Amino acid sequence: MPGLVQLERAYHDRGVQFLGLTGAPADRAQAFIAELGVSYPVLVGAWPTFDAFGVRSVPATYLVDPSGEVVATGLGDVEEALEARLGG
Repeated sequence: MPGLVQLERAYHDRGVQFLGLTGAPADRAQAFIAELGVSYPVLVGAWPTFDAFGVRSVPATYLVDPSGEVVATGLGDVEEALEARLGG
């Protein structure tokens, strides 16, 4: 997760929005978010969203384009995938 925090900071000005999802209870999630310095939105109690995306284990990473289409999943190198999509 610290890597995603760094990527969010690096790509924010290029229009990339990160969103975290957690099924953890709110108090545990808030402590974890604060500890890591997560600056992007995190949806707590996200089980319905996990189901909608077919998430079976975490962590899971999805790249969603501006139209809402999932364009990549299970990304090994998130930065490489972002650069490929952004043309950089």
